[in-house]
Amino acid sequence: MSFVRWGSLALGLSCIPSLALAEDTPPAEDVPAPEASDEAGVETDEPAPASDEAAPAAAPVANEPMVGSSGGGMKLHRRRGIAAMVGIENVSDDFGNSLSAPMGGIDVRLGTQIGDVLGIYAPLHLAFGSFQGLGTVGGVPAGLTGTFAATVVVDATLMDRFFVGGGGGLGVLNNPMGPCFHLRFGGYPIMTRPAGKDFRRGMSVSADIRVISAQGLSATYPSLTVGWEAF
Repeated sequence: MSFVRWGSLALGLSCIPSLALAEDTPPAEDVPAPEASDEAGVETDEPAPASDEAAPAAAPVANEPMVGSSGGGMKLHRRRGIAAMVGIENVSDDFGNSLSAPMGGIDVRLGTQIGDVLGIYAPLHLAFGSFQGLGTVGGVPAGLTGTFAATVVVDATLMDRFFVGGGGGLGVLNNPMGPCFHLRFGGYPIMTRPAGKDFRRGMSVSADIRVISAQGLSATYPSLTVGWEAF
């Protein structure tokens, strides 16, 4: 009988620590669930932080047109032209003698166009004619004559249709040579601008005035030219 009592008492004492431990442990539903980690691949509503590095600037387009290309600006291209001419050469000497000669020939122009406005080029002129009358000029009687002139001209093209310019160079009156002053103005009654090109081209009509002084002779030489030009 005493053995049973001592066994029951021992069993009761052994349960006391287990009950105390159960009371100290919080319920399962009160333990907060662990937060989801971004490393697990779970999507969150928070936006991704902006990168501190700025996006690289777009590279310039290689084919982007330069300022002033085909519609203006300062691009350079060749200027060239050829024209037939007719004119009257009036020559006088220091003694008051004078003769006039109808002239016919050719003009060739080679140079550079700077943008759509400014042109620098060299007109080369060669013409032949015959002095009319019975007198002499500088001791030379009337008859066949030839004139050559090479000048450098700077001109301005306005509205793609009109131009005016002037310059100087060398003139040869049959044989005597000397300085030559050259003024020209005119226009382009027919003009086109090829697609994708920097230059214009078309029919040119001009009035040219040359004044040549050569070894006691003075010539005033107006002429009219009609031809083709790329500018």
